[in-house]
Amino acid sequence: MHDSTEGIGAGGGEVVARDAAAAKPVQILVVDDHPVVREGLVGIISRHQEYAICGEAATIEGALDQARTKKPDLVLVDLLLKGQDGLELVRRLHRLNRSMPILVISIQDEELYAERALRAGASGYIMKDAVTENILSAIETLREGGVFLSKAMTGRIVRKYVDTKHDGEPELSQLTDRELHVFQQIALGLKMREIAEAMGLSVKTIETFRENIKKKLGIRSASELVRFAANWASIHGIDQKSDSEATPPPGVLPPPGGETSGP
Repeated sequence: MHDSTEGIGAGGGEVVARDAAAAKPVQILVVDDHPVVREGLVGIISRHQEYAICGEAATIEGALDQARTKKPDLVLVDLLLKGQDGLELVRRLHRLNRSMPILVISIQDEELYAERALRAGASGYIMKDAVTENILSAIETLREGGVFLSKAMTGRIVRKYVDTKHDGEPELSQLTDRELHVFQQIALGLKMREIAEAMGLSVKTIETFRENIKKKLGIRSASELVRFAANWASIHGIDQKSDSEATPPPGVLPPPGGETSGP
């Protein structure tokens, strides 16, 4: 009799535990180096009781520390983190917990970065100007074990693997992830020493990356590369604003009541 009572009690405890787990909000870590963008994402997500923000970070080191201590169910990651390589963060987060979905939210060109992000371990990619419209469905898709991309990017990937020809591929697609990151930093106007410091590498290593980039793009001189990169940045709407000057891209709204008043 005693054993039977214990069995009922244990079973009831398991049911309660399952119910409590089901009611627990999805814990989300937000990684972006612009405070106003983080506030916007937090504002959008916090309106829904099934989600909760368990932490925020602005750097690779901060994100990894938060991931280890807070153990989020899902991570939102920007690719531009104070000069650091966001793709490297995606790789390290994926190695840390392969079952933890990673959603990249970036202003970076989807055609150039989405596939790289998926290869690094991400499960989805959203352009920042589509955040308000797609963020919740993207999170839900990742939570269900799916992959979230725009319809255009999904079609492009399907065509790429169906077709045998790849005419019209962006010329930057031939760069490695590290080379692409260096190119991006050049486009932002950073000098070799600044890029080296941000990436934790020697100036000589960064110069080697630059030479490889020039060869692959058919560019003869460093000054020509700077002009080409600056033009690329202009076309893709990437500027050189500091964090204090940054404003959220279209679609990333500040949280309710968080707007700053004008002069």
